[in-house]
Amino acid sequence: MERMCERELRGSALMNLPLHDKQHAYSLGKSTESALHQVITKIEEAIQNIEICLGSFIDIEGAFDRTNFSSIKCALSRHKVEPALIDWIVNMLSTRIIKIVGESQPIQIKKGWGSLPSPVEYGH
Repeated sequence: MERMCERELRGSALMNLPLHDKQHAYSLGKSTESALHQVITKIEEAIQNIEICLGSFIDIEGAFDRTNFSSIKCALSRHKVEPALIDWIVNMLSTRIIKIVGESQPIQIKKGWGSLPSPVEYGH
């Protein structure tokens, strides 16, 4: 079901209202490598033109894991995702339960995608 949701998002919402062109995460054909290439190109252009190049970088550790469900729902609405799909995605994320190998009690995810360091077993 997650793959079907992803296909629907990529085939409709992200086609109609694409992510910012500078965003590399969750963008088809883009990656950490393409983001670095873009930064290096700007630096090289500044050096070649004898200009000053100022850079500011931010890496929010666990950003996807700390995003609350209402923010995810609002973002999906802004991208004009079908309400039924929004409800399904939010329900899928908010009812996700994880079990850490070696621990006896499963944990209900309260925010984000629910990623934890391996080894983890996922279930609904």
